[in-house]
Formats: sequence, C-alpha cells, structure tokens
Amino acid sequence: MDMQVWRSRLESGQWFSHLPVPLQDSLLAVARLRRLSTGQRLFKRGDPPCGLYAVLEGSVRIGAVSEQGKEALLSLVESPHWFGEICLFDGQPRTHDAFGVSQCTLLHIPQAALLALLDEQPVYWRQLALLMSCLLYTSDAADD
Repeated sequence: MDMQVWRSRLESGQWFSHLPVPLQDSLLAVARLRRLSTGQRLFKRGDPPCGLYAVLEGSVRIGAVSEQGKEALLSLVESPHWFGEICLFDGQPRTHDAFGVSQCTLLHIPQAALLALLDEQPVYWRQLALLMSCLLYTSDAADD
C-alpha cells in the first residue's frame, strides 16, 4: 500500500510536520501498516525493540500491569502521535505494554530499517530526539 495516503494525517501532528521532507519520505518508504483490534496487544513489557509507531486511526493504551494484576495507565496515544522511540535510543526491551483501545491503524517503522536510515543519515538522530521532547511537552501541556 502507498503510505503517501497517510501523509496529510501525519502532517497534522507537531513532530512529523516539522521533519525535513527527505526524512518524511524515507520514513514513509520503509513504513508498514499494522492494524489492531479492540484489546489486541501490540507489544508487552520485556519485548525486544521493534521500532517506532504512529497512530493513524483509533487509539493505543500504553501502561504497565503489576504482578497483582493492576494496570497503571501511562498514556492514551491518538492520531497522529508517535510512540515507541525510547527503545531506539537505549536498545533495551520495552518498558510498557501497548494495546489497541478500539480498532486502530498504526504506521510502523521497523527498528532495523530505522537504524539503517540513521546510519546513512546521522543528522536525523536529532529529529528522533526531538520526538521525545515533543511528546514530553505535549503531555505536560495536557496536564495544565
């Protein structure tokens, strides 16, 4: 499927809209669509890094479940926000669980493809770092 059809949705978000066009094009060129049904798990705490995601439709619940079975909600991610970038930087297993809240469509940038792109164009590391600060800023603003 041509990922360009999702470009306008992604450009409505703060992070993607500020990326250089060649980086936008490179991300869309390696992207895959992933669909989740209601309650379906995308990844769980302890899973190996699998890449970066953007919510295109629906929403994803990010949280953690304690040994006693209680869930702590960290974030509800909706279109056109991105998530999953921390593993890109630290290479460590996932620290949280991610589930579809409803049927949702995600854009997935596989870890290997993203690392290859960053090896070819190291200047883009800064853009990925800005994704983390952008999300922190957005979360802080939502609390006000």
